Amino acid sequence: MNMLLGNVYSQEALNIYLSPKGNDFNSGTVDSPVNTLSGAKILIQKSIQEKKYREVNVLLADGDYKIKEEVVFDSLLMMSKDIKLSIKSNGKDKATISGGMRIPASLFKPVRSDVYARLHKSAAGKVYVANLKGDAAAGVFNVLGEEGEIHKNQSGDLILPPKSSDYSLLTWNEFSLQLAQWPNRGYSHIKEVIKEGPTTRWLKPEESPAPYSLENPTGGKFKTHEQTDWAKWDAEFKKNGQVVVQGYLHNDWYFQSERIGAIENGEVQLLHHTRYGVVDSQKGIPRRARVVNMLCELDQPGEWYFDIQEKKLYLWPISAMKSSVNISVAGGGNMLRFDQLSNVSIENIVFQNGGELAIGINGGENNKVVGCDFRNFVKKGVDINGGKNNGIVACTFKGLYSAASISGGDRKTLEACNNYFINNEIAECRLRGYGVVGIHGVGIECSHNLFHTMNGALIFKGNDITIEYNEFYNMGWEMGDWNACYTGSDWASFGNKFQYNFIHHLMETPGAYPVEGVRNDDLGMGVAFNSNVFYKSGRGSIAFSGAGNDCRNNIALETTTVWQAFYASKDVDKVRAEWEKRRAYDDGIKRRGDKEDNLWRAEQNYGKMGWLFEPYKSKYLTLKKIMNDGNPFAPSFGVINKNYVQESSMSTSGSNKGGLYMHGCTVEDLPITTSWEYPKPITMDAFVDASTLNFKMKDDFQPMVGFDKIPFEEIGLFIDNYRRSMPDKDKYRKAIKKRFDGVKSNGGRYDMKTAYKRYPLPIYLE
Repeated sequence: MNMLLGNVYSQEALNIYLSPKGNDFNSGTVDSPVNTLSGAKILIQKSIQEKKYREVNVLLADGDYKIKEEVVFDSLLMMSKDIKLSIKSNGKDKATISGGMRIPASLFKPVRSDVYARLHKSAAGKVYVANLKGDAAAGVFNVLGEEGEIHKNQSGDLILPPKSSDYSLLTWNEFSLQLAQWPNRGYSHIKEVIKEGPTTRWLKPEESPAPYSLENPTGGKFKTHEQTDWAKWDAEFKKNGQVVVQGYLHNDWYFQSERIGAIENGEVQLLHHTRYGVVDSQKGIPRRARVVNMLCELDQPGEWYFDIQEKKLYLWPISAMKSSVNISVAGGGNMLRFDQLSNVSIENIVFQNGGELAIGINGGENNKVVGCDFRNFVKKGVDINGGKNNGIVACTFKGLYSAASISGGDRKTLEACNNYFINNEIAECRLRGYGVVGIHGVGIECSHNLFHTMNGALIFKGNDITIEYNEFYNMGWEMGDWNACYTGSDWASFGNKFQYNFIHHLMETPGAYPVEGVRNDDLGMGVAFNSNVFYKSGRGSIAFSGAGNDCRNNIALETTTVWQAFYASKDVDKVRAEWEKRRAYDDGIKRRGDKEDNLWRAEQNYGKMGWLFEPYKSKYLTLKKIMNDGNPFAPSFGVINKNYVQESSMSTSGSNKGGLYMHGCTVEDLPITTSWEYPKPITMDAFVDASTLNFKMKDDFQPMVGFDKIPFEEIGLFIDNYRRSMPDKDKYRKAIKKRFDGVKSNGGRYDMKTAYKRYPLPIYLE
């Protein structure tokens, strides 16, 4: 029998009812509901002090509930971490919890003709304006910080304004809208770099970035191939001054957003220093840029612009401007947080138009977020930080910067957390690069999820992580040096499995750095890449150059390689030189903790020479072999065998021979400690229905000896108690196949005139 402050728990459940028509002074019964979660929290605290309930249910009737500040549930409030707490919809439809601020449609009026001179010629008579002067909404559009800087997040999206309690995205019902930009799809192309500008990447510790001011911009300067109405640009910039350039100004893998300091006669100058400068660094593809936040480029439905001086919001509606339309500025801080509680369940709720975070779960056990939808957030949907058996199931994440992060476990003791991310759909997120979903820790499962239609990827780091039965498609179309799933540079990372996944239609940008399915980068160790299917996955399927990795039982179709690596030398002198690089960190010559400081960073997890001590010594025998061998700079102590590559895609000569590719050498140069064999050829006749991308092997197909047939039909989303419907796999797979029929997912020549077609239209324009 559990005791709490000397009292036994009641077996009763406490039910607190919410309704959009309720009042927080009510009692919280079904006939007298409260109106907000803050009101429910007060009732919980009062009720638990009087009676020790074992279970508390917060039940939301259909409708929309506003959150203006974070609502925190913790063990102090609940008087125990063990009381079950559920917050869930209690009507026919999912209840909605909204952040941000709504702007009534009635405030919008057609733009007067005397403003047409500032508009794009195509926008005349189609744009509406809301005068927000004196309205509370006006303050949320301040894009300048105290020091005159435009604030932005890592994806380059504007943060309007900089404080976490403020706002940025504009939404129309369930859609997030596009801030006025040029061009509307894709990027313009830099024709001439007039000035590279000062950089910060190679500054020494004692050096500072180059000075600048609004009156004296010092950043890089360039011209573009494409032309526009430069006179309007000059006039608009003089009036506005809050314009940014976004894109790939140096590297294809580094998306950036930089404030513009000057625009004159088609020359665009950045305000200040950048990390790498404006540099035409690749011959096969020009540097790409787009300009954001100018009224004169508001030229299609769904685009908007806020004139900060006149406090006017301009908008080209995506449909009729009716009073029922929900036009909102998304933003605010966190919505819900649960600290050190157990048995919490958040079920079947739509979270929308939020700012920093919808749900944060810190510690505790057996907490779950199930059947919820997250849409149109400035930043993230869910963050699970530590604890055990905490997870996210059957949720949908769309229109966020990033979807979720899940961490937990102890990398020193290898104690698993058993946290999980299962049966979720993640799409249309704005992050470019890695971290749309982040998995970090020990003993975490990521399975049966669907990732699609975005340039952000899954990243994982840790031990005993399982990533399986996921589907990834239509991703990374504007990226270079990118992968749908990524890890790397970790010499303590072992026991990880990437298996039974389907990655397809990663349509690499011609001329850019390679795109591939999955990678363990920068000499990362300890991942088994087994039993996956790749179809049109860019330049290749699996990439790793580090030791202790496996590549077995995979199928690569319409892509040239099943595995590739950067050459890592077996030469004794070159290995010695690699160790000397690492000693530069010990000597203070290089900054401690950089990605090449592999050993030091690994020892932060397992201790000095931790491969010789428990728990790593017994659990990861291969790690000890690698480090005792003295050459962790090569793909040694691994297995590369029992793989298939499509016969028509397989090269028969050169460094790409037989579906295995090593830069600078051939696969015959692999260390003797790695067991390998060339893949076997396979044709589409081996599969049930290649026309619908059903790559289950036919019952009568006899695979090579040692190859286990992949349970392809189990990959992706599935119906359960919380996911009652899901996208039709045959339908979306046939559609994406048809879209890219006859188009290779790698190679080709970049065409500036047609490159924009690679970029999807906003959902509301499709």
